[in-house]
Amino acid sequence: MPNNQIYEILDKFNSYHDRLRFTVEHNYDDTMNFLDVNLRILESLIRFDNYRKPTNSGCYLNYKSNPLEHKKGLIIGQLDRILFLAHPEYHKKILSL
Repeated sequence: MPNNQIYEILDKFNSYHDRLRFTVEHNYDDTMNFLDVNLRILESLIRFDNYRKPTNSGCYLNYKSNPLEHKKGLIIGQLDRILFLAHPEYHKKILSL
């Protein structure tokens, strides 16, 4: 979209419902965060990395309140997201967190 129409379109989106609020994020370093993915443009290629908000606590489940299958599923799901979504260049960094 043209840069001079960004806020006009944002106002239009935000006018649809009073409980839905959209925001605009400006990036100047060839990266963009979307949901839990960081898109990086390097050498005309897009590489995916996992993104965690600064407020992320890393807590997903209370250990005592869920069946073992849920805990296993959470770990396997997180590992799948790392291995199948993130570029291999970022695997070691992500897994060391």
